[in-house]
Amino acid sequence: MKPQKEWLVQAIVSLAYILVSLSAVFVNKAVSYSFLFRSTSILLIFQMATSCLVFRIARDKLRWIDFPELSWDLLKRVFPISFLYCANAVVALNALRDLSIPSYGVVKRLAPLATVTVEYILLGKVYSLQTYGTLIMMIFGTILASKNDLNSVADGWMYGLLSCLLQACCLVLVKKSGVEGDLGIFGLCYYHSLFSFVLLTLLVLLSGEYQYAQQHDALTNWTFFVLVLVSSVVGIVLNFVQFLCSQRTTPTNTMVCGHIKSLFQTFFGLFTFGGATWNLSYITGILMSTLGGLLYAWTRYQFFKQLEKTYNENM
Repeated sequence: MKPQKEWLVQAIVSLAYILVSLSAVFVNKAVSYSFLFRSTSILLIFQMATSCLVFRIARDKLRWIDFPELSWDLLKRVFPISFLYCANAVVALNALRDLSIPSYGVVKRLAPLATVTVEYILLGKVYSLQTYGTLIMMIFGTILASKNDLNSVADGWMYGLLSCLLQACCLVLVKKSGVEGDLGIFGLCYYHSLFSFVLLTLLVLLSGEYQYAQQHDALTNWTFFVLVLVSSVVGIVLNFVQFLCSQRTTPTNTMVCGHIKSLFQTFFGLFTFGGATWNLSYITGILMSTLGGLLYAWTRYQFFKQLEKTYNENM
């Protein structure tokens, strides 16, 4: 492919990733905010069922994708990762439900901190002082914002932190197991959705959460089901464009796109779904967290750039 065309493809893929990931946050927030529907497990069951159906049709009928059938060996390797994936999905939706969108962005920006910590514990990996400095800035920004956030439920911050930890454990476990190389991104997403559907169904039945859902007015409103369907489709498309972004560009580019998305998410979140707390301390915390995130992306960009340079020199 010519350099000009390749650059255009990379730009389109990056823009698609930013727009779709941004849409996913706002669509999921709309479901809980507009209908006051607090059963995140029920929402995820709908989403996981839709994902399973789409992936099976894409593989068995359309032949667009391919992934192996389930085996006992595959089950043993994938299930622990799927369990963490499912747990993260539940607590992340709980965090989005209970926090304003800017606050959700702030707490989820701590995901690299959790990843760095888990990688050090499990893999012994160490990062540069600049990287640790940006993480400290994000920590202080999060603390300042959380202490002065008047529009969110306090539990939401705990859900957000737990989501970061579960996400980090899931990513590190995927790296350590090497299962993504065997299944591919679509196979991994399919089995995550399948196992999560089973786990969430058991959880809803055992906890009695289905009784809450049966009595909720949202289940008689067709707009609610349209939004749930849209959120499911957006989730599938997000997995696809994230895969494309990582394949057609670089890991650094994908990470930078995530931080650009976070900037727009914070800005638009200040004026939607009830907005956010408008006081100096809260806004300062938001700005500190955002700046820390951008500096973190810059330090990682410099690291990968140096890594690529060293690799080319040794070729």
